[in-house]
Amino acid sequence: MQTQMKTLTTNEMKEVVALIRECEAYDNASSCVQLDHALNGNPDMDSWFLTYRDSELAGLVSVFAPSRLEAELSICVAPSLREAGLANHLLKEATEHMRSNGVEVVLLVCDRKSEAGCRMAVRKCKEIQHTEYSLKQERPFVGFVGNRITFREASMGDLPDIMKICISAYGEDDRDFHAFLRTSLTVKNRKGHIGYLDGIPAATCFLGFQDDSVSINTVAVHKEMQGKGIASEFLTGIIQMLEPKYPVIELEVDSTNAAAYQLYRKLGFKEVRAVDYHILNQ
Repeated sequence: MQTQMKTLTTNEMKEVVALIRECEAYDNASSCVQLDHALNGNPDMDSWFLTYRDSELAGLVSVFAPSRLEAELSICVAPSLREAGLANHLLKEATEHMRSNGVEVVLLVCDRKSEAGCRMAVRKCKEIQHTEYSLKQERPFVGFVGNRITFREASMGDLPDIMKICISAYGEDDRDFHAFLRTSLTVKNRKGHIGYLDGIPAATCFLGFQDDSVSINTVAVHKEMQGKGIASEFLTGIIQMLEPKYPVIELEVDSTNAAAYQLYRKLGFKEVRAVDYHILNQ
């Protein structure tokens, strides 16, 4: 039996988490499954595809798609059922649904340590679009000394300033990106922060909270203020705020952003995982 849906019930989420844990222990790799789809750009598109055998969850596809034109697919199949073609069937159903909803680029997300995932990527994909490196803060934290930057937690009233900073830094300016930033300020397990230089909005980031860990993401410095060490001071302040409360502080950086990768390494973050985003064949 196969089912697809926009959200999971409490029992379905428990089944999904149990399957993820089983697969990650077997593969010694991350499943790369995004459990929270609140940031998906198209709320009418299904983002979960589940398949069952004898009433037991046997496999799943999770869809993370902040942009309406691009979707990231992560797959988990129970180790004992991996020769039954479930992954191929799930991938086909999910991909067809994405295409029917106007998604132009479908990405298969795969931890490089996952042998099964990499084999599927070789069969189903034409190239790697980019790689994301997951980094974890090493203790004790040694940051950058400075007192130029002040920061505080952001509210919805700060959205225009956050948009200006992010659009300047990333060069993205469309409705999906606007919606992503707006939703990021309302999701219960995320908080935005905004940094100021001489009273001028200069930097921003978002924090994602899960149990005793926190991830730092969407880090941006206004283009006109880059190259002045603002990111170093801003992130130092953020990490110093988080460190006493959270044993695990993580962040992700795109392979196309070498400057950010080097900055995070200087801040004491260690690479723990490399995840490739493979472009699926048409």
